[in-house]
Amino acid sequence: MWRNRRKQKGNFSILMLWGFLLLLLMGLYSFIIETYSVNAKAHKIQDDIVISNLATYKLLDMTSLAETPRIFKIVSPANALATSKIYLQKNMNLNSDMTAKAGNIVTGEVKIKEYILYNVSYNKVEIWKYNSNTNTFNLTTVADKTVTPVTSPNGVTITNTAIYTVLNVNVEVVMKGLLGESLNQNIAALTDIKGNE
Repeated sequence: MWRNRRKQKGNFSILMLWGFLLLLLMGLYSFIIETYSVNAKAHKIQDDIVISNLATYKLLDMTSLAETPRIFKIVSPANALATSKIYLQKNMNLNSDMTAKAGNIVTGEVKIKEYILYNVSYNKVEIWKYNSNTNTFNLTTVADKTVTPVTSPNGVTITNTAIYTVLNVNVEVVMKGLLGESLNQNIAALTDIKGNE
């Protein structure tokens, strides 16, 4: 009888250990699924940024392009930003005030944290940085990119006319209790147009 109780006590301990391991594995599995889901959504948002940046190339200065066929220049950075916003709203299913519509992969407001336009003309680079606080652009000019290389914030050397955008978004999570309702992310993309070499 005494041995039987010990055996039952041992079985209960083993059962508790298996239960704990099962909970641990379920938690790990949930974390992996959540990480995969957030990464997939971040890649989709990054694709939306790239498409929106590419749409701004319709604003290329056609006069200078006709005169010098391999020089691609966007004259108005403000128009480029406005065009990017329009296409971000379409691609990301956003309202006109850049807030997410119902059923979206993002929640709340999508903020343009950084927007930089690089106009490259031979070795000269105009860098137009957007200041979201003043809603203006600041111009910096590099006379010779071979002497002073220009790199984007993500470390890419600028060789062609390019646009760098960073969005601050709240990505909706699958397991709302585990990480809250959403996860705040900064998602960046750099797009360029070939032909300045």
